[in-house]
Amino acid sequence: MSRWEDYDKYISSSPVWAEKREARKEIDGHKCRTCHHDGSEDRLEVHHAHYDSFKNEDVENDLITLCSRCHDAITNVFRHKKYEERGI
Repeated sequence: MSRWEDYDKYISSSPVWAEKREARKEIDGHKCRTCHHDGSEDRLEVHHAHYDSFKNEDVENDLITLCSRCHDAITNVFRHKKYEERGI
C-alpha cells in the first residue's frame, strides 16, 4: 500500500481518526481557526499541522480545524513551498 493509499484509508475509515477529528472540532468551537466561519459556508475539515506523528496525532498540538477554503489555501502554500525547494 502506498503512503497516500494508507493516508486515504486512515482519513476515510478509521474510527480513531473520526474521534480525533471530532475532538479537534469541539476544541475549536466548530469554527475555522483562520477565518472563524462555522462551516455553514464551507465544510469544516481537520488539518494535520505536520505528519511527524501521523496516526498518533496529539489532538491539542498536531491538528487544527479549518473550513475547506482555508484548508485548500494552506495546503496549496505548503505544496508550493515544497516544490520550490525541490526546484520544480
